Parts: sequence; structure tokens; C-alpha cells
Amino acid sequence: MSDRPLAARLRPRRGTLGTVLKLAVTCVLVGLLLGFLDVDPIALWTGLWRAASEGVRDAFDVGTGWVAVLFAAMAMGAVVVLPLWLLRRLLTRR
Repeated sequence: MSDRPLAARLRPRRGTLGTVLKLAVTCVLVGLLLGFLDVDPIALWTGLWRAASEGVRDAFDVGTGWVAVLFAAMAMGAVVVLPLWLLRRLLTRR
């Protein structure tokens, strides 16, 4: 068990309210942008899901080529994700 009292363990961690407010503001801004661009979020997610499932199906239909597709997708994603992750780590260092 923890040495901390129950009240301290049940209390939200510091910054939780700020995080919730930032997420709410971001959601509103993205929602306004999607509305301005006349994008239907349900259709967007449906299309993404359909494209992902077809991509996986096609990758497995090819046979052993799915490994190459997986690594290529990982490399393409890493080109975007890793620099953003590193930048965030550098900027949020205390």
C-alpha cells in the first residue's frame, strides 16, 4: 500500500484542471475549423476506418509484402512523430 493518506491519493494530480481546460479549448477550436471547412467528423472517422481496414486487408492479401508495408508506414510516421516528440520533450523540460 501507499504511505500517503487516502484523501491525498483520491485528490486529482496538480494540473489536471488546466489540462482539461486546454483540451476543451482545443476541441472547440478544431470543431470550429472543421465546421468552417464543412467537414463531417463522423464521415471523417468512417473514411479513416475504411481506409485503414482496406490497407490492412490489402497488406495481408499481398502476403509477405505486408512486412515491408508495415515498416514503410512506421518510417513515414516516425518522420513526423519523432521530431514532434523530441521538440515537446525539449520544450517541456523543467
